[in-house]
This record gives sequence, structure tokens and C-alpha cells, in this order.
Amino acid sequence: EVRPLHIRNFMDAMGAIEREVTANRHLSYLSKLLGWGCEREWCQSNPAKLISRFTETARDRYIEPWEYDFVLGIARASAYPYLAPMMEVAYLCRARSIEVRGLTEVNIKEDGIYLRRTKGSISEITGWSDRLLAAVEEARGLFPGAPVSIQRPIFHSRNGSPIPAESFKGFARGL
Repeated sequence: EVRPLHIRNFMDAMGAIEREVTANRHLSYLSKLLGWGCEREWCQSNPAKLISRFTETARDRYIEPWEYDFVLGIARASAYPYLAPMMEVAYLCRARSIEVRGLTEVNIKEDGIYLRRTKGSISEITGWSDRLLAAVEEARGLFPGAPVSIQRPIFHSRNGSPIPAESFKGFARGL
């Protein structure tokens, strides 16, 4: 019995209370939920498909060096020893977390780090700088007892396994 007017009123109220971006995420969830119900014939149509989203503007703020250094210091002091070198590699290679976590010894080349990009970006080699080389060497030295292979991630746990994305959620909540 949910109608488009109900969802529009919800979106407008959510946009006034929260942020419009949050309202858009709720609309996406409602649309998926109602679509799931339609597939099972629990409802006749998906009224969320008829609702227009709020306009979102892309963020264009670049962090200041002192902000990066501040967070890097927190990462170095954290219980996650791989976090600071991962930050450095991500920053210097302009890489996403998933791209950095996916780096293995195979990606380390003579002229730099071969980064296999995601989300349709073009893969590339980021040339070595002293700072990038130091971050990779720091990562390699974190757990010297971990099994070694060319497929082992550069950023790995004590047993050589990849660092899961969930590991970063606890750190980010602590900031």
C-alpha cells in the first residue's frame, strides 16, 4: 500500500532533518526492498522507481598537508602497524583502499608499483619516490615471520593473509 507520495514525503522530511545524500541512500534501499517484494509478488509495483533523487554535488576538497600528517601520526600510534604505510602508498599512488590491499609482490616492478585500478580506471605504474619506496619497505618489514610468496599481499597480517576491509572500520570510528 506504499504510494509514491509516501516516499516523496519521506524523502523531503529526511532531506530536511538529515542530509539530502542520506535521503538518496534511503531511497536506494527502499527501491531495492520494494523491487525484491515485486519479484515475489508481494506488491504490484515499485513506487520508489518513480521518485527523483536530490541532486548531489561531488566533493572537491583536497586535504591540507598538516591534516594528512595529523592522521598519519594517529595511524602510526594505532594498534594497526600496517595502517601508516598503507596510507602512504594510497596517497602517493592516488589509490583506493581495495587497490592498495590488493597489491602483491607481483605488482612491485623495477620502475615502480603497478596498480591494477578498479571502477573502470586505467591501470598504471606509479614511479618510485623515496617516500613510496620507504612505505613499501616498511610494509615488507612488519611481519618478517609471515610466509613469503610472490602472491602474498604487500600489506598482510602476521600469517601472510590479506588485510580485510573490515579492519579499517574500527580505526575510522576511533578518529
